[in-house]
Amino acid sequence: VPTPTPTPTPLPCTNPDTSVDLGEGKIAQASSELKPAGNAVDGNGATRWESAFTDEQWWWVDLGAPQPLCAVTIDWEGAWASAYQLQTSDDEATWTPVFDGGASGAGEITHTLPGGVTARYLRYYGTDRGTPWGHSFWTLSVWPSLDASPPLSPPSPAPPPRPPSPPDRKSA
Repeated sequence: VPTPTPTPTPLPCTNPDTSVDLGEGKIAQASSELKPAGNAVDGNGATRWESAFTDEQWWWVDLGAPQPLCAVTIDWEGAWASAYQLQTSDDEATWTPVFDGGASGAGEITHTLPGGVTARYLRYYGTDRGTPWGHSFWTLSVWPSLDASPPLSPPSPAPPPRPPSPPDRKSA
C-alpha cells in the first residue's frame, strides 16, 4: 500500500515589514461599539475600540485588496481578552482562523501568522474576556510579509531512486 505524501505545513512568517501598517486609515467594523471600531486603525494611539461587556465580540478591518500578511500587533487597553482568534477572509463571509490564543493583560502583543497568508479582511474574534469589561484595544496593526513566496516545511525525503534498467540486448 503506497504511503500518502504529506502536505507541507506552512512555517511561520519570519519577515514582517513593520514600517507599513496595512490597516491604518482603513475601514473597520465591529459587532458592538462603545468606542468606534475605526479608532483602532486611526493612527492615534490615544483612541481605542471598545465592545459591549460580553464575551463573543468581533472587529474587522478591510485592507482594500488581498495582501500578503505576516503579523498582527494588538495594543490592549485594560479590557483585554483571554481567548481570541485572528481570522482572514477575501469575501467578508467565510473566515479562516490563522491564530488562536489570548492575552494575559494590557499592553502590546504581536502574533506571527503562518507563512503564505493572503487576505483582504482581517478579523479579531474574541471569545473570552480577561476582565468584566468588554474587549478593547488602542490599536490593531497588520504587518505585511516581505517574503516573496510562502515558506513551507521541509518536504519528506524522496524515495530512493529506482535501479537502472538493464540495457536492451539486440540480437545480431
